[in-house]
Amino acid sequence: AAAAGLSNQIAAHGLSGAGLTEEASAQGVLIAGAAGGVGSAGAALAAWRGAQIFGAVRDEAEREEVLAAHPGAIVAVTAVEQLSQVVGEATGGAGVDIVFDTVGNPLFEEAIRCLAIGARMVVITAAPGATVPLDLFSFYRSAASLITANSGLGDSSWAAAQLRQLLPGFESGKLRPPVIAQRFA
Repeated sequence: AAAAGLSNQIAAHGLSGAGLTEEASAQGVLIAGAAGGVGSAGAALAAWRGAQIFGAVRDEAEREEVLAAHPGAIVAVTAVEQLSQVVGEATGGAGVDIVFDTVGNPLFEEAIRCLAIGARMVVITAAPGATVPLDLFSFYRSAASLITANSGLGDSSWAAAQLRQLLPGFESGKLRPPVIAQRFA
């Protein structure tokens, strides 16, 4: 439970803020940083809700890791593939309903291009002082929403409520705690 805390709590907060519901089978969710701690928690949560998973990762090893956890996912290696092209081809040009961005600045502009009309993008991190390009006219015309999720704004009761919502997923085995790399006395 302790290891599942922060990554699952912020994933639940961000994705519920973006409108991911228990009946998300018609939704496509792009996880930028899908092999990371929060990204893998977000992918698992979206899959548990029934969404189609799209992932953005750094390399082939990360792609294999995401595909092992989510065999039906569509995963782009951003070092060699254009993310918006991969998502566009997979969705017939429509884009995804939700982008959950755990990477921030490096993938922001490309992730924005993956949004469907009326989609939502959740950003959970950014480099301090850095700016990102945004074609505000195109963003406005797409009727998209930009949402932030910050785990530092809630107290322990708030975090517990986020995790309590995930309890059925953990009890059913559809959500799994992260792998423990090492234990200490």
